Amino acid sequence: MTCRERAEFQMTVKELSMPFDVFHEALEKTLGRSVWTHELGLNWEGIHSELWGERPAPTFEEIMNLIPAGKRIVIGL
Repeated sequence: MTCRERAEFQMTVKELSMPFDVFHEALEKTLGRSVWTHELGLNWEGIHSELWGERPAPTFEEIMNLIPAGKRIVIGL
C-alpha cells in the first residue's frame, strides 16, 4: 500500500488496523506536514476533511488551541 492508501484506509475504519507509527508516518507523508498526536484525538474530523481535500491544513495556532487553555503549557526557546 502507498502512504495515501494506508492513511485513507485507517481513517475510514474504527479500529487501529496497523501499528500506530506506520499510520502516523503515512498520514504525515500524505498531508505533507507534521501531525501532532493530540490532533488525532481532538480533531479527527478536521484531519479526515484535510485528507480528502475538503479543508486546508490548520495553522499552528489552531493546532495549539485544540488543547484546553488550562492544560496548555508552551515553552519557547
